[in-house]
Amino acid sequence: MSRKPPPVSDADRWELSRAMLALAEQAEEIRDELTAQGYDRPGAIVREAQLALADRVASRQGLLDYWREYAKEDLSALDSPIDILRGHYAAPWGYRSALIADLRSKAHLLPAGELIQSPQIEPAFKAWLETVFEPGTPQHDAWLAGLEARRQAVASSGEPERPEFAALDTRVRMALLRERYMRTLAPAGFRLVAPSRRFSHFQRLAANGKYVFSLLDDSFAKGAWGKLRCRFAITWPGTGITSADLFPIRLSAFDPGVVVPDFQYSTGYRRDSWGEFCLAIDTVACLTAILFRRLDAALQDRSI
Repeated sequence: MSRKPPPVSDADRWELSRAMLALAEQAEEIRDELTAQGYDRPGAIVREAQLALADRVASRQGLLDYWREYAKEDLSALDSPIDILRGHYAAPWGYRSALIADLRSKAHLLPAGELIQSPQIEPAFKAWLETVFEPGTPQHDAWLAGLEARRQAVASSGEPERPEFAALDTRVRMALLRERYMRTLAPAGFRLVAPSRRFSHFQRLAANGKYVFSLLDDSFAKGAWGKLRCRFAITWPGTGITSADLFPIRLSAFDPGVVVPDFQYSTGYRRDSWGEFCLAIDTVACLTAILFRRLDAALQDRSI
């Protein structure tokens, strides 16, 4: 049986692609807004360490531009197959970055790491990924600084620890996760959708009624403990989502790190720390609300 095509036209995809491009263009502003609200400090520390390396290897502004241009290509492609590092594109919609094309054409000139080889094409980011993670390296120091920033954020939040948290099973933790998410997402207009035992799904309809923005969290799938696992998706109204992977039924799906590089450093928590668990959830919820608000505004902006 053939799959029923989504009730969207190519014109809808072009519209959404332009709005996603506008969202990606605001990536640095989104990061600033997130940190201004007290979130993503561990990720910000890692990014700053990468930018410091870029000052020595290539250019700080060059790395910032690369992050922005990568997000623009990735998000505007929607659900179309794309390989940015190799330059493979399928859909007619979407943004093509002159900066990324130039980096790709010169990537073969970049030195390769002795122990680790990365396919990355931006010089500073490639150098960062090819450095062995061990004590005394910038990567290790940034990770330690992020752990300390997380501890300080929890201490200043006033959220009391729960000694019983470490012993809670997956079912109870998922219930607590959903409850915590809703503290931020419900006031932002999101609702929890038909709770599944495998993942958590929160969604909100765009103002134009044509697209649905979702946060999907399957943090407890496959025994994943100590770090939230989430992604964002855009579908059409009436779409039933039965898997956090979404592949057959999405207009777009993307990871937080596309817009906020190194965001994964801000979604970790010690398995026995209720405070760090709450901080990670609040961080993802805050980013979710920011992304929806800015994307919804872009969809209503007829000038894009």
